[in-house]
Amino acid sequence: MESAEKVVIEVMYKADYCLPCFYMDQTVNEVLPPYSDHVIYRRVDFMKSPGKERFLELSRCLYGAEAVRKFCRVAPVPSLFIDGELTFDAIPPVFELEDAIDEAIGMKNPGFREDGCSASNCRQPLHLEVLHEGPHCMPCEYMAKVVEEVAPEFGDALQWEKVLLNHRDGAGRFDELAHILGRLPPVPSIFIDSKLVFDHIPGPEELQDHLQAMLRAK
Repeated sequence: MESAEKVVIEVMYKADYCLPCFYMDQTVNEVLPPYSDHVIYRRVDFMKSPGKERFLELSRCLYGAEAVRKFCRVAPVPSLFIDGELTFDAIPPVFELEDAIDEAIGMKNPGFREDGCSASNCRQPLHLEVLHEGPHCMPCEYMAKVVEEVAPEFGDALQWEKVLLNHRDGAGRFDELAHILGRLPPVPSIFIDSKLVFDHIPGPEELQDHLQAMLRAK
């Protein structure tokens, strides 16, 4: 019999050919190992009989039986439910999923993470640096603007700063990075954890995808 204290995570899953479903399932499986004593994971394959019934049950909980029956209003695909409640209707960043799991476990087990240390916030944040000549450098400004746009989505999982080369501290940091890189770094550029990541201005989605991949790998 399943423990009543465990959190139940369910992903609405169409099929392997549905890439958003596939990647959401993959994200959950990557995150779950540290939670094995506290979480039960079920993939709801709603194209098959048992999964279809659960999919409709959760859809009725969301929208009501009449909306499901008359208007075919159903749960988003893919989506992720925690203890029967819709938590994500798109693939979540790893740190957001970890925070949601920590919160759900904490509600059932008040002693969980008594030290206040969740799976995401116990990890060292990524340290992003933009090599920046100053306000006269328009490429530098545009690169910093992209980072400013994306950074809030990562909360405490990301710390970032401009390395201003016309300041003494910035010039010293530039020399340190040049030594690590083995050559003069391009300006502007983005370093993450002292490694050159972008020598061009990335789009917001490109930067976001790269940061999420680095957080998964941490």
